[in-house]
Amino acid sequence: MPETACQIWDYDNAIAEEAIIGQCEFDSVISEYGENDFVVEFLREQGLWKTLVSPRALLLKKENGKDVEKLNGIMAVKELAGVKCIGNTKRLLNDAHLMSTLGFNLEAMIDKEKWVACQNTLRNHSNRIPTQESYHQFYKHVKFLREKKWLRGGEYAADGYEIEITVDEAKTTYQDAGKVWSDKENRWKYGYKLLLLVNIADGRERVVGVILDKIQVHETKMLRRLFRYIRHYVCPIEEMISTLIVDRAYWDEKLMRYLKEQKGIDFIMLAKDNLCMVKDDLRDLIKQDRIDFKPYQLKNPKYYQRQTDTPLKKPSKEKEYLSTELAIERNLDYAVFKDGYLNIVIRRERHKDGKPYYIFYVTTLPIKSPITVVEKYHSRTTIENDVNRELDQRWFIRSLAGRSRNIMLTRIMMVLKLFNCEKIMEMKVKKKYEEIKKRQREREHHSFFNDTASMIAYVPEKNVFGIFRARQWNRIHKHCVLQAAILKTETLGRPLTADDLREMLPGR
Repeated sequence: MPETACQIWDYDNAIAEEAIIGQCEFDSVISEYGENDFVVEFLREQGLWKTLVSPRALLLKKENGKDVEKLNGIMAVKELAGVKCIGNTKRLLNDAHLMSTLGFNLEAMIDKEKWVACQNTLRNHSNRIPTQESYHQFYKHVKFLREKKWLRGGEYAADGYEIEITVDEAKTTYQDAGKVWSDKENRWKYGYKLLLLVNIADGRERVVGVILDKIQVHETKMLRRLFRYIRHYVCPIEEMISTLIVDRAYWDEKLMRYLKEQKGIDFIMLAKDNLCMVKDDLRDLIKQDRIDFKPYQLKNPKYYQRQTDTPLKKPSKEKEYLSTELAIERNLDYAVFKDGYLNIVIRRERHKDGKPYYIFYVTTLPIKSPITVVEKYHSRTTIENDVNRELDQRWFIRSLAGRSRNIMLTRIMMVLKLFNCEKIMEMKVKKKYEEIKKRQREREHHSFFNDTASMIAYVPEKNVFGIFRARQWNRIHKHCVLQAAILKTETLGRPLTADDLREMLPGR
């Protein structure tokens, strides 16, 4: 792509109108969206917009005349509008009322060609935001949510997933890409691992922690780093988290001791298949039928997933409840836990051939009923169904914005903050949010802006743009035509013809 020169246009209707009437050269376009600045206004009123535009370009070697907050705002708007690649648009979005709310728009000029949206400008800006600054500003956003009391309850779930790239990309272009051997797929996988910590309160899902690292880095190591960020930027983790729910990938004795003994945080996790929770050899007790299993009805997480995935609300093919058998073993001693405060719920299921298999839920929570522990653990499916799925399918979080860690992390942090903002909007203005979601489904496009047109006029001489509704634009147009007609009549010394009027129409 050729070198580009960036220009930020400021919004000023009065100057734009005066310049147009004064016969300054201008360029007019019709707004593609317009009239729906509700989302951005909501973010500004709630103080969330400030957390979106706060990252600083600390790696900028000298002042280049660009407003960092405006560039961050452009990136936020791009994501809100569902634009994967800003290079596919003309001036950012030609969204009139959005531009009037923000007070700016961005363009770049390639040689002497028509002004087009500049992808390189945003990419270069993202690359100047160091990874530490991205983490810093994300956790300031989390601290703001906490101060506003938009985080509810103390139950959190951690989950990591992989962002894969090709082997050639890993070796040549992507910064700090890792590789790991997959026994299941019998191949090397290249790329990155993204770990999220999510508040899983029903209907109040919030991403409160994030770490991006090489694909081979173990989840427990990443989780410890995440805790350090929360402690440094937000608050002591024990003030935020009361119960942590994780899968068997996080099984680590030191982590278990750290959570319970040092921080007083309870946990629920699955035991690894090769581990035996010993109480006179637990597996032997099961084989000898010395453990009493009782039948229970368990909510089916797949039933919930089908309900949310299906736009037409068709009945789920899955059953709402599943029959299962559960047993409890309390006060187990395991490894570093010698005080006997580990409890375990044993779940017995059967293969199609009738042969039983067992799932072990390990927790430090006191157990009154085994079904409550299993249901609590299954609530972590929220992070898979309501968080990961939306981030993948609607926000395209696995689409890496660039090949340097700075660019990747800048966009990932922006997407996660916008995800939280959307959830807060859903909570505070539910009726309006449902209207927006309905419109998105009808358009089959993830954009928060609708389709009412306005006229946008750019005045290069003043470096401003104005936004006018049809009535305003017609008034300006008539004024210009009348003014030009008077001047032309005085010059020609005769009445004007229709051809004369056509030549005098303002604009290009």
